Amino acid sequence: MPPSKSRSKRHRLSAEDTKPEVVESSPIVVQPSEEPASEQFIVAPKLDEIPQLLFVELQKGKPEDVVEALNRIHDLYYLGDKDDINDPGMKNWENTRRLGPIGIVVMIMRRWSPNHDIQNMSCSALCNLLYDRSTAKMALVQCGGVEAVTSAMKNFPQSEDLQTNACNTLRNTFINLTTNPKVVKDCACCFVEELEGVDLLVKTMKEFPDNTSILEDCCMVFNNLAACFKQHQDIFIDAGVVEAVAAVQKKHSNNKDLKEGTKQFMSVMFS
Repeated sequence: MPPSKSRSKRHRLSAEDTKPEVVESSPIVVQPSEEPASEQFIVAPKLDEIPQLLFVELQKGKPEDVVEALNRIHDLYYLGDKDDINDPGMKNWENTRRLGPIGIVVMIMRRWSPNHDIQNMSCSALCNLLYDRSTAKMALVQCGGVEAVTSAMKNFPQSEDLQTNACNTLRNTFINLTTNPKVVKDCACCFVEELEGVDLLVKTMKEFPDNTSILEDCCMVFNNLAACFKQHQDIFIDAGVVEAVAAVQKKHSNNKDLKEGTKQFMSVMFS
């Protein structure tokens, strides 16, 4: 199965939290002002400046500004024509990825670990940044992104939206694991052995037994981990993965994607 795109529900701010900033188009600088600027003095940024402006927003001290910037980074993915590499929106998305957003988002997650909305939208943004991009995957594992996502899942176990986005991100991180570089495999091994990630995913599946997105993503993560780490089959068995996957097979027998994912896992485990 291909990587997964974020299915996040966006968290919007009220109008009073979204007053325009006064900016100069070049160089990119946010000018503080005690009073809102009139429209005639607001300089509209060029399309290719938007990613950099978003990273300015990410570093602000108000959590609502950070959430809104993460929302916009999430949305940038959907603005371009993915079949046209010359599409302005697509170029803008590629410019965003070249600015090193993954490291910044992970840093934001560490800084705002108690803030649910920031953790949720960070996971959503990471999912889209990882989509079909091997270099982004390398960046994520090297800057501690898997640890940050795992921590968010543990801190907010009953947030269905966050768990969905986090599972999306883990799926995109560990997809095709057997062919990935050693650094990604080492991160996956850490996820299994030290972060207790297998147990965490089983708990998430049990908490949200009707969320087919979570169930599918967890099954795909299990498939890739089990195929890469045959020596850790006992961890999967002890964590109750086989029982959890079997329960999904029974409950969602008419879901084609889940049927395929659960079948693959059983084949890997018992081949």
